[in-house]
Amino acid sequence: MIVESKNKISRWCFDQGKKQNLDKVAQSKLLKETASSYPLQLFEQKGLTYETAFWSAHYERKADKRIFHAKKGEAIVSPAGFAIRSEPQVVPKGAEAKKPCPRTVEVHYRGETYDSNTPPQAHTRTLAELANLGVDETIQWYAYGEMTLDGEKFVIRLDTLDDFYFRKESKFKARKAS
Repeated sequence: MIVESKNKISRWCFDQGKKQNLDKVAQSKLLKETASSYPLQLFEQKGLTYETAFWSAHYERKADKRIFHAKKGEAIVSPAGFAIRSEPQVVPKGAEAKKPCPRTVEVHYRGETYDSNTPPQAHTRTLAELANLGVDETIQWYAYGEMTLDGEKFVIRLDTLDDFYFRKESKFKARKAS
């Protein structure tokens, strides 16, 4: 639900930017200002907004838990859980000097125990959907947790599937009007 709310804010800002013919910098500023105006509490963390709670998973974030996100995730599912790997997008030349280069990120889930020894249907469905992804299918994912550095990659370990959301990415690029 939180992810869908963030996506609605982003979509609204994108639509407003288009209507107002804003360039990318102005559109980014509109999104940042708008998302910052909506408060959000993540469990025990107070004082957050939709801007400060969401972080790109390809850049290091030391501190409290956040909602990390990335695209082009490739899932490897096993009986014990799953790992999702997202490679960073290619950084344009000259951008390296502006901020650290993005890194590969992985989300790890090693299962969890349930009071009734039976996982909720939503968890069973999530694992089945990940296991049924085609070889060439990728996902856009969101994971709530802490980021750690493991060698040259970032890792986010999930304690529960309640802290994970994904959707399949489209295989086809939208055509641009000529």
